[in-house]
Amino acid sequence: MIAAKTICGDQFVIEASEEAMLKTTYKPTTVDGKPVPVTALALYYFQAY
Repeated sequence: MIAAKTICGDQFVIEASEEAMLKTTYKPTTVDGKPVPVTALALYYFQAY
């Protein structure tokens, strides 16, 4: 993981989603056994109580 960027949401949600994304562990995508750079989209849904 190099960076996380939120595209919409309230400031609290933006900070929480970026923090969650950066704390998540990912396995590298590989081609012919070698890691390659990828761009991914992750959706986080927050519900106010």
